[in-house]
Amino acid sequence: MIDSQEWSSLCHRMPVAVSLSRESDGVYVDVSAEWLRLTGFSRSEVLGVSSVDLGMWPSQSRRSQVLAALRETGELRGLRVSFVKPDQTLLRLELNASRMEWHGEWHVLSYLKDLTGEQAAQIALLASEQLLKATNERLNQQLHLFESMESLASMGYWTSGSAPGSLVLSKGLYQLCGLAPDSVAADCDGRSRILAEDVPAFLAARETLDGEILHYRWQHPDGRVLSLRGRMQRLMGNTASEVHFGVVQDISRERETELALQDRLSFIEKITSRLPGVVFQIRRNAEGVLEFLYVSEPASQIFPGITAQAMVQDAYCILGLHHPDDVGEFKVSVCQALDSLTPWQHEYRLRLSDGQVRWLFGQGVPEPEAHGAVLMSGFVTDITERKLAEEKIEQLAFYDALTGLPNRRLLLDRLQLALLSAARSESISAVLFIDLDNFKDLNDTLGHDVGDMLLRQVAQRLQNSVREADTVARLGGDEFVVVLEDLGTEVPAVTVLAEKVGHKILDNLNHVYELNRHELHSTPSIGVALLSKQVKSVDELLKQADLAMYESKSAGRNTMRFFDPAMQALVAQRTAIDRELRQALKRAEWVLHYQPVVDEQAQMVGVEALVRWQHPRRGLLSPGEFIDQAEQSGLILPLGQWVLRQACEQLVQWADQPATAQLTMAVNVSARQFRHPEFVDQVLEVIRSTGAAAHLLKLEITESLLVTDMLEVIEKMQILRSAQVSFALDDFGTGYSSLSYLKRLPMDQLKIDQSFVRDVLTDTHDAAIAQTVLTLGQSLNLRVVAEGVETPGQWQFLAQRGCKLFQGYLFGKPVPVAQLPLASLSQPLVSSGLGSMA
Repeated sequence: MIDSQEWSSLCHRMPVAVSLSRESDGVYVDVSAEWLRLTGFSRSEVLGVSSVDLGMWPSQSRRSQVLAALRETGELRGLRVSFVKPDQTLLRLELNASRMEWHGEWHVLSYLKDLTGEQAAQIALLASEQLLKATNERLNQQLHLFESMESLASMGYWTSGSAPGSLVLSKGLYQLCGLAPDSVAADCDGRSRILAEDVPAFLAARETLDGEILHYRWQHPDGRVLSLRGRMQRLMGNTASEVHFGVVQDISRERETELALQDRLSFIEKITSRLPGVVFQIRRNAEGVLEFLYVSEPASQIFPGITAQAMVQDAYCILGLHHPDDVGEFKVSVCQALDSLTPWQHEYRLRLSDGQVRWLFGQGVPEPEAHGAVLMSGFVTDITERKLAEEKIEQLAFYDALTGLPNRRLLLDRLQLALLSAARSESISAVLFIDLDNFKDLNDTLGHDVGDMLLRQVAQRLQNSVREADTVARLGGDEFVVVLEDLGTEVPAVTVLAEKVGHKILDNLNHVYELNRHELHSTPSIGVALLSKQVKSVDELLKQADLAMYESKSAGRNTMRFFDPAMQALVAQRTAIDRELRQALKRAEWVLHYQPVVDEQAQMVGVEALVRWQHPRRGLLSPGEFIDQAEQSGLILPLGQWVLRQACEQLVQWADQPATAQLTMAVNVSARQFRHPEFVDQVLEVIRSTGAAAHLLKLEITESLLVTDMLEVIEKMQILRSAQVSFALDDFGTGYSSLSYLKRLPMDQLKIDQSFVRDVLTDTHDAAIAQTVLTLGQSLNLRVVAEGVETPGQWQFLAQRGCKLFQGYLFGKPVPVAQLPLASLSQPLVSSGLGSMA
């Protein structure tokens, strides 16, 4: 029997993971050096300790199950087990074992095979010459031991001496290599079956006998090519008498597994190298230290200047690239995922050396390991382009494309937040509603490009007028809103601050604008409303500021007004009128009255059609009570169309009677109605459908129309003039028309405004203006109509200075058609230069 010293000497030199333990309690008696290397333990940590306590088995019951199977068959093969090394590395092993009686007690001889594919077991059995020359009993015992090892580890051994024919092959080696006993004589070391490429290495090892591990391939008689691992060593003796010893192990399956693993790793590397990101695996050990186990090669594309190898060596090296504002949140997100074992997802920024900012998105799945360690596998990708696209979408959704200011949508969101804040506190904010005066005229005259340039400069000046925390938004068109938040808790003090900012804005917006080689002035009208917890909605707040802005315009423009609750009553009144106007259109509550137009003999030559509203409760209303509201609401368009049609139908009725067949019909046309793209077609369609005589229709326009696009105005007038429709310029002298425009217009009449006629006998200025208009009309070959003639003196004054046509209460008020003096058209409406104002 081999004693303990001999066993230890033999066991320690075995380069395979072999252990010997007592069957009764599993306490280790001895282990090979390779077993210690594979498991990571020291010899002192193993000897005298049971396999259960050492962690080789999860429990005593599991060891008992395996031991029962071993006792039943005497041998175990291919049992798959897992084991965690002291450094927390997980080993996947194959356990092969057999029972052996030693020193009168049953023991378990075990062989561990590493299945991880990272490093296969090295096998080499070295024996000394003394052991080989030991007694036959001891030699047989050793051979029995090696035969047990051969069965467990798919290996064989050989010995040879210096004498011819001294080569001895073990039974396992015959079986492994597929050799017959008589084949060895012809080929003493089997080199004829070694693949040609591997023969030189084999012969070199055979010559040196230095015990180095050798890998080579063997042609099995059945045609298979085996992958072998061997070791040849000179044990002891002199040149004349020496003993050689060698071991051979079939590692074909391991090699196949290794090659398959390499193929898979190569395949994975190919995939990961083409992925738009970095694949990683990171572990946090029980002490909380992080280390990358794997990082795919495109790492430097995601983390510029840092290679995958550098990340594996130092997991914290990438933090230097992280944006300083994001580092803390990044660390917290990773720790939370690892602590809670929940999926990790996080967006964060890198700040590169050139100042460029790059957005990354990381995600991973953590899983627990033994002894408190956590492993996380994941992926990091560059989402910079997506972030830029999102910012662009947000810019388009919430910011004005022309000025870059917050748009209406974002403004409403911020006002809603301000309202919620005001509801929770006593803080008061101010909202300034800003409208540019006469912007449309500038836009139509100089073009939209210049108008856009003005809006951009106004936006910049507004931003320069307020605090960085305040909001400047473009509501649309030439309307801007400024929100001054948290100005205080007392209304008087807040009002003073808001007024101060308002005056600053007025001053800044009044400076000259350099616009495409034009030096222009533009002024704003500003309305201010206070935002406090008394305000119930954003809509109410903006309406208040809008009302104050219109009050500013009414006060002469280029000024500022604060919202007064009394304005709300006017708003309610206008809202009611607007609603009733719409109902009036549906219910046909409109009627036309006609005011005579007479010549110098006071004979009626035509009429002006004037609309009236037959209100169901308030009675007959004149245009002064509803026309402005109709203009603002847009109802002037259908109303003007109705008036035009009714007037033309009246012309058709008069055409049937010789006495009225030549009466002219003047119809007022608003600027908004005239600017409508389909205005000309609508007029021509009414004339065609009613059959009215176009030469008797006179359209009266005001001077406010002439400040818009003159070319468009002239073009429309010329088209209608070609259809024999004539034009009169109403309220002449009160507007903005210039003589250069006037001479270009295809006009037929000028109408002296009644404001100049009223005091023509007592005011020398009005008299001079009236005389000038009459002289101008004669010079331009235009007939002049004097409006608002109420006294014989006015009539005579104007007639003496060449006026040929008159209109006013002296000759008749506006009345329904039935009350017109149509039966006595040949008679003057005023006799002997005198007449009634009735």
